[in-house]
Amino acid sequence: MIKYNLEGLDKSLKGLDKLCVKLETNAARGLQKALFFLEKKSKRILHKGYGLKTGTMKRSIKGRVLEQKKDIVRGALGANTEYAAIQELGSAKNPKRKAKPYLWPAVEKNLENIEKIMAEEIKKII
Repeated sequence: MIKYNLEGLDKSLKGLDKLCVKLETNAARGLQKALFFLEKKSKRILHKGYGLKTGTMKRSIKGRVLEQKKDIVRGALGANTEYAAIQELGSAKNPKRKAKPYLWPAVEKNLENIEKIMAEEIKKII
């Protein structure tokens, strides 16, 4: 019979738990930084000839982390005005109001930058 004595496993598991918490925290921090980056990019898109008069919608664009769990970090980017969705998606009631997206293009054009921003935060603990 072979006997094997493994010591220090409890300590190792606690260390892994701490690492997981740090990963979650840094992933959320990376997502928040990426969302802030996207806020700036979407505001630039809006600035380029979208016929905005007051700047209210531009100022209302915000990104925030919505959920941070063990295996999920989820965020949202949006504008908080009555007409923001019409600007992004167009109007079903008024076909003359064509969509002039500003949020999705910011995300789509910057997928690599988003990944880099988040990776930089995660690499800080590895």
